[in-house]
Amino acid sequence: MLSILCLLNLGGKRGENQIGWLNSSLLIDAAVGAFVCGKLSDRLGRKRTLIILRVIFIIGTIGSSLMPKVWSILPFRFLLGFAVGGASAIVPVYLAEVSPAKRRGQLVTRNELMIVTGQLLAYVINAILGNIWSDHVWIWRLMMLLAVLPAVGLLLGLLFADVPESPRWLVAHGRHDEALDALRKSRKTEADAMAELDEVQKTAREDEQLQFMDVMREPWLRRCLFIGIGVAMCNQLAGVNSIMYYGTNILIEQGLMTNVALTANIANGAISVLATGLGIMLIGKIGRRPMLLSGQIGTVLAHLAIGTCSLLMAKGMASWVGMTVTFYAFAVIGCCAMLFVFHFMPETRRKTLEELERQFQTKDIKALKKHGPVEGADRRVISDANADIVENAKRWM
Repeated sequence: MLSILCLLNLGGKRGENQIGWLNSSLLIDAAVGAFVCGKLSDRLGRKRTLIILRVIFIIGTIGSSLMPKVWSILPFRFLLGFAVGGASAIVPVYLAEVSPAKRRGQLVTRNELMIVTGQLLAYVINAILGNIWSDHVWIWRLMMLLAVLPAVGLLLGLLFADVPESPRWLVAHGRHDEALDALRKSRKTEADAMAELDEVQKTAREDEQLQFMDVMREPWLRRCLFIGIGVAMCNQLAGVNSIMYYGTNILIEQGLMTNVALTANIANGAISVLATGLGIMLIGKIGRRPMLLSGQIGTVLAHLAIGTCSLLMAKGMASWVGMTVTFYAFAVIGCCAMLFVFHFMPETRRKTLEELERQFQTKDIKALKKHGPVEGADRRVISDANADIVENAKRWM
């Protein structure tokens, strides 16, 4: 959307308000979509809910590209936000539920790699179209309409490819034979499928007994919930989305031509893909705490650099106050996030869920911040258990 905004020629105070609403409308309804679709997927199933969301996304994309006025785009942006939020909540859970236990951590993290790869492709395509047809008033509509292609592809795949329903959802609804058939499609042997079905059935029984108030009554579970919410807030408040949504506009405000800014913004997507790929390779080799801390340090340094460049290149007080103060504020938030990770975030590498549970219950802070030992390949590492925690958290929400 950021590449499209710079081609709409929305100037002045009114234009700034329109740009703000076009971006924030998607995010506002994304929160609604994540909340509603979590419950909806528990009722209808993960696969069926994803099909509904793809249809909503297609309608929202086509409607946004055809509307004559900026304000008339907003209802369709809200639709898109609902679909994006719902998919963001359901897809990681679905991947965790259909993935083999040994590959669960990798497959769930690859979801993020696919997201940033899609963003990079969008930046590249928009830069090409923007440089070739930037003089045509309809080019932004074509850019927006192209987003319907991956949505249609995913919808066709869900409808006609042999995509299984979540085994855990099937077990929760008493459809054990169908759950076993779904497991057979993604497990190497019949024994593996049967063993995991037993585990899923046991987990489903435990999930039925566990309620949200049970979490709030237990101090160590409250601590886990506090850490999970804190890490998610650190990620969102760090200001990364400001670059994702306004990167091209920031470059234009610093004096670059529109076509040059569209091309330069490709670097943002390329670095995101490289960093995510590097993170996937390192996630099993170094601790989670060092990875989070190093990522926060890099984010803070980037915000400081952007804020300083804006200050040095400012054309007046109004110019530098908005940009510089904003990114310096993001840097301060990033420093607070680093302190949160350093003091509260446990090290989960090479630890089983049972080990973490024991350390949380005994308040063994030093042990929580250390790597866990490896005592056999058959032990369930926390990276696999994280998927179950995420699923339960979304179910409580």
